[in-house]
Amino acid sequence: MSVIDKDSIKKKLDSGEFKSCDKPTGASAGWWQSFKRIQDGKENIIPFVICIQCKTILSYDAQKTGSKTLKLHYENCKIRPVIAPKITTHFTSQKYDKVSIHCEY
Repeated sequence: MSVIDKDSIKKKLDSGEFKSCDKPTGASAGWWQSFKRIQDGKENIIPFVICIQCKTILSYDAQKTGSKTLKLHYENCKIRPVIAPKITTHFTSQKYDKVSIHCEY
């Protein structure tokens, strides 16, 4: 694949030549829900993602760039959605007399 710039990617997404797809299967961080990976016309994943909130195109290659830039973008995105916390309840006895609650953002 030839070198492609972010403006070209945006135009190809708008025209339907490229499309967005789900996050990597191993991506478990909550902020990944704000990003989609990008596929070319042959359904090959290209090393870019799009922020579904502000439509910014960001470089992403798990082996080369990692995901720190994506996390920083998510934390600073001007159109960041409010995400409800994930609450997990654990019962520590069969009689349910002790309960621990874990809240995660």
